[in-house]
Amino acid sequence: MAAHINKVVIPRFIIRVGARCFSQSACQQMNIRDHAKHFPVVKTPMLPAGSFEGKIAFITGGGTGLGKEMTTMLSRLGANVIITSSYLCLYTTGAAFLSITTIYAESGSGYVAPSAAAKAGVEALTKSLSSEWGKYGMRLNCIAPGPIYTKGAFDRLDPTGQWIDRVLDVIPTGRLGEKNEIANLAAYLVSDYASWISGEIVRFDGGEYYSRAGEFNELRQITNEQWDMMEAMIRKTKGS
Repeated sequence: MAAHINKVVIPRFIIRVGARCFSQSACQQMNIRDHAKHFPVVKTPMLPAGSFEGKIAFITGGGTGLGKEMTTMLSRLGANVIITSSYLCLYTTGAAFLSITTIYAESGSGYVAPSAAAKAGVEALTKSLSSEWGKYGMRLNCIAPGPIYTKGAFDRLDPTGQWIDRVLDVIPTGRLGEKNEIANLAAYLVSDYASWISGEIVRFDGGEYYSRAGEFNELRQITNEQWDMMEAMIRKTKGS
């Protein structure tokens, strides 16, 4: 039955090359922006206990990082979780697929061209197959996260620690994401509560994508005093 989702499939090749990740120790040493207090992290599962009772979750790459957090979350909610090292096609009909890509899959980005191209392909595949496979009771969605830290990846992606401090300036929520937050979102998207969501790319980045895209967003660096001075100068301007 199309509405009955009895298996959850989270592909390995997406999770392993997915979100930008950083170690918790590094995040503890950096300055979280003051306004991040308005965006607290909720670490408890948002779905009711037993939401995945009788369901099987195949999670590839589920032994470390984001995959491990998703494994833990789905297990807490009652799923029988199978961690695999490669993609398995063990289902017939009725499944929810979730891939983890990244926010630069849509825009592209210098210095990560292979990654951007691969993830853009996964997003196109997700949207295409959601139209084709719905009649078999299958849903496909993606999460495109911004920077979320996991132990180990930080040393490879930002060995000097300079990039993290810069990126906080362009994340409107003033902090990085946390693993349990994306695990909560993932659990929702593969649950029956999201049975009418298919073919979606859910951007999950604290507002970073649009903050970087807006041409005048750099004006956030201007102080209140500078705004007053600029307003006075503008009001004195005459002519075209």
